[in-house]
Amino acid sequence: WGDPEAKTQPHEFSQGGGQGIDGTKPFTFSQEFRLTNDQLQIITTMTQGSTTVVKTMGPNAQLQAMYKEGSLEKGMVFVTGYWSASDMNWLDGDECGGGREICSNAPAKISNFRIT
Repeated sequence: WGDPEAKTQPHEFSQGGGQGIDGTKPFTFSQEFRLTNDQLQIITTMTQGSTTVVKTMGPNAQLQAMYKEGSLEKGMVFVTGYWSASDMNWLDGDECGGGREICSNAPAKISNFRIT
């Protein structure tokens, strides 16, 4: 469904947490768009208490195209969405299981939002 792709695994992010981030409790999410030697990387960090999960995408050709030819160099707009569909397992199947979507449709709350 896209390249690059960096999904969390159930031991990193899930309902109840286990070893990682507990998605039912507040946590901090941040993304850094980092240029190193003109190569774009996107670093996603999730933190909850003393637990930190870091996922890195790039550098690769797709991110370079986004940076050089697409919207990243021209400016971006932050967009967030929250939806549910029975065929969402391409996105969250690792945590929610195969077949029909089984995750909660409970509201998601975003607070202390900032872009720096």
